[in-house]
Amino acid sequence: TSPPAPTAVPPTPAPTYQFVKRAMEPRPNSNPIVTIYGGLFNSALDLTKPVTGYNMVVQAPSGEQKQVEFGPAFLRGDPMQAGEFIYNAKIEFPAADGNYRAWVADPSGNQVAEAWDLGVAGETRTFLVRWQQQ
Repeated sequence: TSPPAPTAVPPTPAPTYQFVKRAMEPRPNSNPIVTIYGGLFNSALDLTKPVTGYNMVVQAPSGEQKQVEFGPAFLRGDPMQAGEFIYNAKIEFPAADGNYRAWVADPSGNQVAEAWDLGVAGETRTFLVRWQQQ
């Protein structure tokens, strides 16, 4: 008898997340810190209703991780300036070049958004990262 024909293994689907990457903007900064400003937006991009109950997690090149809960109101960064922006989470590290990763986690620590890769080099050490609810 001949051996059974091999069965095809379906490809593993890419994970689907509750939040999608919306925008990432690197900005120059000469301070000796790396700053990541996060924004978690609802599906309608309603600026009066940021999404809360989730954490922004950032991992430094050293492997150190920090997390902070997304706040209930959007705050203004660089107010009254041309580059003014809004955010509802902020994490800082002492300046060190390398690849940082930022993502959204639910209260149990499960990743619920695709991660941003943030390349810190020279004076590129401030990042505005945005996710939007699907």
